[in-house]
Amino acid sequence: MPQRRRRDACDITELIQLRALALYGVRSGAGAAPNRLLAAMACALTPPGRRTVIDDSPEAITAFLRPRPVRELPGVGAKAAATLAEYGLHTVGDVADVPQLTLQRATVQARPSMAVASADHGCGQM
Repeated sequence: MPQRRRRDACDITELIQLRALALYGVRSGAGAAPNRLLAAMACALTPPGRRTVIDDSPEAITAFLRPRPVRELPGVGAKAAATLAEYGLHTVGDVADVPQLTLQRATVQARPSMAVASADHGCGQM
């Protein structure tokens, strides 16, 4: 009996894209990453017929997130992004580089949803 090859995220996204194209005639973009949040962000940036795969290494995650505008983070709306911009914080990397207390002071003016960005600040190194 032949052995089945174990598929990785890139193989699975390719298979799904091929099936969508074959069955429905639809070209789709796909994103794969170590967690749902990153996969959704990657997918939103991927044009039809392409795929974005983020490796699970801290370096790959950092390289993907740092240049992203803060507005692309779930929970960061236009008002919160504008407040952060007043402090010169335009990218996820900018937010990651700010001391946590400074970030908390800046986000008090914004909505409580900014807790997403400030909570994430302590969860990973960027």
